[in-house]
Amino acid sequence: MGERSRTAFLAEVALFAGVPALSLDRIAPQLVEQRLLADGQIFASQDPGDALYLIVAGQVRIEEDGIRLATRGPGEWFGEFAALDGGARTAAALAQTDVVLLRWDEHDFRRSLRDDPELSRAVFRCLTARLRQDVTFKLDTARLQAAMDQDLRRARQIQRAMLPKGPLSLPGLEMAGQCRPAAHVGGDYFDHFELPQGRAGLILSDVQGHGIFSALVAATAKGCLHTQAAFDAAPPAVISAMNRAISISERGGLLMSACYVLFDAGARRLEYCNAGHPHPFHYRRATDALERLESTDMILGVPGVGDLPRSAVVRPWEPGDLLLLYSDGITDAGEETGDAFGEQRLAQALRRARDGSAIEVLEAVLRAVDAHTGGSAGDDLTLVVARALP
Repeated sequence: MGERSRTAFLAEVALFAGVPALSLDRIAPQLVEQRLLADGQIFASQDPGDALYLIVAGQVRIEEDGIRLATRGPGEWFGEFAALDGGARTAAALAQTDVVLLRWDEHDFRRSLRDDPELSRAVFRCLTARLRQDVTFKLDTARLQAAMDQDLRRARQIQRAMLPKGPLSLPGLEMAGQCRPAAHVGGDYFDHFELPQGRAGLILSDVQGHGIFSALVAATAKGCLHTQAAFDAAPPAVISAMNRAISISERGGLLMSACYVLFDAGARRLEYCNAGHPHPFHYRRATDALERLESTDMILGVPGVGDLPRSAVVRPWEPGDLLLLYSDGITDAGEETGDAFGEQRLAQALRRARDGSAIEVLEAVLRAVDAHTGGSAGDDLTLVVARALP
């Protein structure tokens, strides 16, 4: 692009509105043409603010931490604020398409503003307008963020309302649980409830990931659980029904592990299905042994698998026995530092607290996790304890 063409281009750029042609003639030789292919980097965040850029052809995107802030096209400009104060770039600029740019060195830019009052006034008007746009954008963004935060707080309240109000105490059985979502809302869900004929149900499920969608899948699982348990509370029936209910999660690629336990304190037995969930620990008072409830079935929501027959395991449930269900956030806690809490520490914490009530065992295990991680965990933490009473 020759100097005459540059002058004609500058006359069409809003940045120079009202600037005399003579001033544009002086500016044109200061501009250096640059061409970049699509995805080429013009400058990075924190680079020196050594130039202002005018776009002759193509599209440029402005982004920060991979988030697009703006897109600029022909006749627009960018990089002016850093060029004015000589500070570091606050965002990156990349070629969205193949681009043709005119680079205006910061020294020439500042000198021209100092020497040409008409140019200075024109640039000032444009920068003021852009600042107003940025303020409006930031205000709109702040309002949107506030609304999103409010929605998340409400979602957290709704999810907490899904959980049991407190420990459950029945003849021959007591249960207690706690869920700590890593985010505002999470994919862990537990429940314990009384059933007819002296029985009780207990479930812990974990939807892959955490966030709004995971919480919605967990809510779907809860609704299905209580509906199914009202008709047939047997573990194979409940797990099959939940698998059908969360099949919608296939579209999002989410899976759910779940362990459901049916207690019959009068018959001194429990029956369970474990669909790909971390194996619970069963402490048996009679033998002082700690045993695992191994998986019986495939994880729920696997695309293309359909509704497979589910199996159950029956175990003795004697006075003094403990059952501990947990999400993998418990055993994985601390893994970001290379030292996960792990199954061995979990088993040790359970053994140390084995003479306590359900809630005392729960609190003791959570204290052990917090002591190991310093109270900081990167995933949802959920723990449920059941104790067989005389």
